[in-house]
Amino acid sequence: IPCSMSSHAEESDSTKPVRGYIDGCFDIMHSGHYNAIRQAKNICDVLVVGIHSDPEIAENKSMPVMKQDERYSLLEHIKWIDEIIHDVPYSPQIATLERAGADFCIHGDDMPVNAQGVCAYDEMRLAGRLRIVKRTEGVSTTDLIGRLLTLSRSQPSEWDGRQSPRMGFRVSADDAIA
Repeated sequence: IPCSMSSHAEESDSTKPVRGYIDGCFDIMHSGHYNAIRQAKNICDVLVVGIHSDPEIAENKSMPVMKQDERYSLLEHIKWIDEIIHDVPYSPQIATLERAGADFCIHGDDMPVNAQGVCAYDEMRLAGRLRIVKRTEGVSTTDLIGRLLTLSRSQPSEWDGRQSPRMGFRVSADDAIA
């Protein structure tokens, strides 16, 4: 089911900071995630980032690779993020924007479909509170996972676990520091 990405411009009081909201799984963070967050920050004064819980992701996509706490803490180190909200719904609602104190929701131009088979951002779009940023072409968590699986399958069976022709020697942290 295709998702429409149209949105309406919204005027704001020039004395009040414009608050934007972007959400995601943020599993295996990559340049596409960082670029979306950077673009989102460019269209608002305060950027609130929502992050989905493991059960929410499992219901709508598949289990994330990174643990929930790892994904939650990772966002604390991104300079474009002003505030973080944990355990947000996969399909944001007006109540989600109210919880974030946000004027609008932001998402890349790759609209996802939720577990019910509808565009996860339809409520935001229909309310005129959706802003679109450009998706970073050629990178996705799904592609990264696929590459990792391909690499893990292509390792020689005779590899002794300590040395790989592609990766050199594996050493412990203590040996590397010494």
